[in-house]
This record gives sequence, structure tokens and C-alpha cells, in this order.
Amino acid sequence: AIRIMSSSNPDAKDLTDGGVVGHLTFSIPSDGINKSTPLKIRLNLAATDDENQGENETNTGFVMWPSAVMLSHHLSKNPRIWRGDDTPNGDVMELGAGCGLAGLTAAALLQNDAGNDDKVTFTDYNPSVLKNLRRNILLNEFDV
Repeated sequence: AIRIMSSSNPDAKDLTDGGVVGHLTFSIPSDGINKSTPLKIRLNLAATDDENQGENETNTGFVMWPSAVMLSHHLSKNPRIWRGDDTPNGDVMELGAGCGLAGLTAAALLQNDAGNDDKVTFTDYNPSVLKNLRRNILLNEFDV
């Protein structure tokens, strides 16, 4: 299961879908589950109708940061992290998720791990980023 939370308004529920204008596909090696089949994570191209998108303090959630790609690869190669082997609750939370690549990678790995019912929670402060994140979750055919 996937949850989306706004860190500026935890009660906000209006994260409606918008049209997909195009998407990128990231191929992440899935060493943790099936070494022969890479994970395919699809991401929406960010919507441009947010009047705040160009401002420095709000545009970070619309950027594909190299650190997200590196973390996704690290997660795929280290199942101990997302399985929660060292903690009683293996749930994953991505803080400041932006486009959600790392959280979507964790969700895909958890989904492929038979019998695992851990959850992924995404957070961000920008409502426009959360809308795009919701599109990315649905684009990857996860339940919200």
C-alpha cells in the first residue's frame, strides 16, 4: 500500500489526477529479488501549470536529482534496508519525495517480495509536487 502525505498539511486529501504529458522510464537493477529482470520505474514529466514552479524554494520537487537515482540503485542491491531486517516494522517513508523515484523503487521491490505487506509513505510540502507524485504512483500501477 502507498500513502501520500503533505508535510505542510497532513489532512490534505485533494491530490487529484492530471493528464500525463509524457514520461521517463528508469531501469533499476533488481539484485535484491530477481537479478535477471530490472525494475522499470516510470515518471511523469512535471506539470508546468504551477505558478511557483520556477521559484528556487519550490522547484526542487520537480527535479530528478542524481542522489535519487543512486539511492534507488542502492536500495535494489541491499534488500536488508527495505525489508526492515534490522527493525520490527519494515515500512518505508520517503521524506521530501519530489518525483518519488526512491520510494517507487522501494514499493516495486516490496511488491516483488512475496509475502511482504510493508508500506511506503511519500511526503512533500508542495501540493503541486504531490499531484505529480500521485500521477507517478498511478503510472506505475500502484494503489494509493
